[in-house]
Amino acid sequence: MVDKKILIVSTEFSPFTDIGHLGRVTSDMSAALRRAGVDVRAVIPMYRSISAKLRKDAKLVCEHEQTVGWRHFHCKVYEAVHRDVPVYLVTADNSFEGAKVYTSTENDVKRFADFCACALSVIKAVEFFPDVIQCHDWQTGFIPILVNSNEGALQLEGGPTPKTLFVLHNMKYQGICSRYALFDQFDLSSEFISRSALEFYGEVNILKGGIVFADKLVTMSESYASEIHHSYYGENLEGVIRARSADLRGIHCGIDTGRYDPMTDKTITANYDYKAYKASKAANKSHILKKLGLSTEKGRMTICFSAEILDENKGIDLIQFVFKDLMEMNINFITAYRWGSAMGEFFASKAVEFPGRVAYTKYGKELSETAVVCGSDVLLRPSRIEPCGEKHQIALRYGTLPIVRETGGLRDVVVSYNEDTNEGNGFSFANYNAHDMLYTINRAYRIFNEKPKVWDKLIKTAMNTDVSCDRTAEGYLEVYEEMTEGL
Repeated sequence: MVDKKILIVSTEFSPFTDIGHLGRVTSDMSAALRRAGVDVRAVIPMYRSISAKLRKDAKLVCEHEQTVGWRHFHCKVYEAVHRDVPVYLVTADNSFEGAKVYTSTENDVKRFADFCACALSVIKAVEFFPDVIQCHDWQTGFIPILVNSNEGALQLEGGPTPKTLFVLHNMKYQGICSRYALFDQFDLSSEFISRSALEFYGEVNILKGGIVFADKLVTMSESYASEIHHSYYGENLEGVIRARSADLRGIHCGIDTGRYDPMTDKTITANYDYKAYKASKAANKSHILKKLGLSTEKGRMTICFSAEILDENKGIDLIQFVFKDLMEMNINFITAYRWGSAMGEFFASKAVEFPGRVAYTKYGKELSETAVVCGSDVLLRPSRIEPCGEKHQIALRYGTLPIVRETGGLRDVVVSYNEDTNEGNGFSFANYNAHDMLYTINRAYRIFNEKPKVWDKLIKTAMNTDVSCDRTAEGYLEVYEEMTEGL
């Protein structure tokens, strides 16, 4: 057993909330830490949207009156266990009774301020005194602020003050609100509302507060930790990041290779591993093409563009710019998504314009994401910004070669094929440029059709790439050791 106690605070934790990458990351990371022998536990809100079964299985362990600033409300703490990790689900009167996990920033500032205060109160309520509180994204940025305030000291009274680790998932989302709204939430002294603390162009910025007051900072990829020092990625907080540079580390965020395993995945047509994949991968491709009504012509490369939600950071503008050129190639093009958005209308229209060659589909229970990915030859991920990313890692795991832009988590994992050394596990391009992307797609297309032995070697290398979240846990263990040295 590793002699560390870690409390993870997050607004998402799969399977209780599974609306995006955050929920899977916190859940998978917690399980990996538990496997490494860490006494890790998690705190999340008890949303109404959590399934009835999961809510029923959670047992009430305590309840108490909570004070936040001038307000008083009732807090209940429930406990569930997922993959051997105790998960505490907290209520704060009716803060989480709405249908949505996230609403508006103004409303969420209040809701998650209450949640963070409750999360701190759980420490005494369940008598679990962590060495480190690990906070994820701006919604938990209140935790480092509170720990450094008189109000937080009251919540933690009677036990040791834990260190705080703030995990930055995406600098774009910051929790900006009026300074009056924050004072309305907490009884904070005026020193917290200053340029060196929470002040942000006349308002307050909760993400900035987390960055300023946390003991250590982590990003979900090594490259993103470097990128956010610069204005293109820093979202107006690059100066604050540079000031905390010595306390910032990037840790590769892997995936749950037990969940994403082509040998055991029940949602795909035929299972396989890197030793014998050809027949099964061909069967998966045939199944997906027929299901989506796409051409099964031999030698036609199938490109998959997969995303949780189609947004402006995924490189859609690059694809739009050269889509006509792509259709002049002998390819199928699949766009798979989980949550709809207006940006999907382009792909929907192309599916109508190019029947039998372009598909636009929502993945879910009937058609899994892995079924689409493993039924494709390549995964296209030309992101403008990619703080972490799991799609390219899933693709590698299933022997679908990624074509990515060299940024963030994509750059950390995908090694572009080198024709001189015959090494690589995919293809990449550096500049955010449509024609650079098109050139790289053409390069992959040529190797797919003309050099089957090279393609075979690339697939085997891809499937043997270490993308496990167990490696992620090792990085966090090193950070915990640094943070608690001498305690």
